[in-house]
Amino acid sequence: MEKQKKKYGKKTSIEEKSSKSPKKEIIAERLRYLVAEIARCHPQRIKSTTKLRDDLGIDSFMGFEILVAIEGVYGLAISEDEASQTATFGDLVEVLIGRLRWLNQAKCR
Repeated sequence: MEKQKKKYGKKTSIEEKSSKSPKKEIIAERLRYLVAEIARCHPQRIKSTTKLRDDLGIDSFMGFEILVAIEGVYGLAISEDEASQTATFGDLVEVLIGRLRWLNQAKCR
């Protein structure tokens, strides 16, 4: 019986790990469409390594639009300082996910 519990525990932790990835993909995909709309480009053009400024032509005004849209969609604010440290789309996704995790942890306390 004890072995079954251990096996079940491992299976559960694997399921939890795998469930985090789809959430990240959903967040990234939603953000990709948001950025594409503001940058006026096709979403498939935006990869994690795509440089926001150099590849998409995101200027400071468009960057501000992205921050406002993120706040509207996700209900959280990303500071201009945090946003200025995001060179690629992947960086922006990681900042957003980090803020969402922080918000989720704060709610659990």
